[in-house]
Amino acid sequence: MKPKTFERTSLAAAFLLLLFACGLGLAMLLVKVRSAVHLSAPIPLAGEGLSVVLPFGPGWKTLTEWTYEQDNSFALIAIFSPERAPLAEVRWQYRLAEKPLSAEELLKQYAVRFSGTVSSIEKFEGQLSFYWLFLFPHADEEQMLLAAAVPRQGRALLFQIKGYSDPLYLSELFERLAARVEFHPDPRREVSDRLFGDISERLYPQWLQKLQGQPDIFLLHSTAGTPLGYSRTAISNSAGTLDTAIEQEQIYRQIELPRIKSRFEASAALTEFVWTTIRQVRRRPTQTLLKRLPDGSVQVEDSYQRRDICWPLKETVPEILMPLLARAMLDCPQSEAVIDIIAPAGQVVPTLISKKTAEQAAEPIDQTQYVVKVDFLHHPDNYEEYYFDARQVLVGRLEMLPGQSRRLWKTADKVDLNRFLNPPFSKPDQIVQSPATPMFPAAGQKTESDSKG
Repeated sequence: MKPKTFERTSLAAAFLLLLFACGLGLAMLLVKVRSAVHLSAPIPLAGEGLSVVLPFGPGWKTLTEWTYEQDNSFALIAIFSPERAPLAEVRWQYRLAEKPLSAEELLKQYAVRFSGTVSSIEKFEGQLSFYWLFLFPHADEEQMLLAAAVPRQGRALLFQIKGYSDPLYLSELFERLAARVEFHPDPRREVSDRLFGDISERLYPQWLQKLQGQPDIFLLHSTAGTPLGYSRTAISNSAGTLDTAIEQEQIYRQIELPRIKSRFEASAALTEFVWTTIRQVRRRPTQTLLKRLPDGSVQVEDSYQRRDICWPLKETVPEILMPLLARAMLDCPQSEAVIDIIAPAGQVVPTLISKKTAEQAAEPIDQTQYVVKVDFLHHPDNYEEYYFDARQVLVGRLEMLPGQSRRLWKTADKVDLNRFLNPPFSKPDQIVQSPATPMFPAAGQKTESDSKG
């Protein structure tokens, strides 16, 4: 045998042996990964009737609580990282304001966000019907499995698993997880349609009629009694094609706290609205504009060039109408309800509304006979309590924001407001603007920020 032939044969044999060893090592790794994967206990999402599971075991780092994200969704994540670089990531995402499409159409739209070759769409039947596909990116050996289900119209459950493992293993893990998904609609959500109807048909017209006579004024205090600011809501003329309009301002004594002005124009049935909010800290105003259109969508625009669109449930209540929602709950035969709120910045947040006794209130004020608590389900430390007197008239509310002290709002009249605006021996940082100044300029009139360029 010639020497060159011997060398070529030896190199080929060595390469095949190395390839076999790598394949054996990968196979052993996959067997080890599969045998190490256990499934967590069901992780429920409050107010939705949904629960999912995640993988856990050696090498898995699993978050066992849903996290609210700014794109109107809740997420759960588990990462497999036995050493340094992660080998796999599992992600559940529950979207709160999704366009009403089928699961298959949502999956196609979801897959477009990623680059790479897409496999054919498959279907998995569990308690929810999932449509799923493989996605193979061009850049590296990472592989991804995407899936989508629609628990109810306007809600979407998305699933994503990516890693460097055998595609068959990804699909096997997905099927194990998808088979454990449970969805039983929360019966407390059945009340939301009734609450929204009571607001639009009765309470909102009554409130507008009251504001025609006098504005709603609240003075803001710390729970220790220190005056902090005020809120004033007044009727206004609608500048567009919508039927009604109100304007609201919240002003604080400390100049480092935000000054907030809102204008809310709506149709009589509240199915359409234009809601403008100007938030100013010192001399840096930012504006957010929300438009609810006849097709049910909400367009979101702000000073940071954001242009988003979301599809809240039809009974979603704008946060500016929260006092009416609390009042509607008093006449509800159920003691609890779950309903979505849309915040001034455009986020959709599920809330738990519950009736409490005066003895259960955190900071009841004088005349309190009825209490309605609003728990914002995206954060455990975010809630409000609304206090009503014996005639079910709102007399105040407690506001709890994450990382801040409690704030107490109490109803006031013009005399109380003038006394607050002109306290004796006022310090420069305690001076606030008089409510006599228009909250929004008339058509064609420049604002202070406009004149400053």
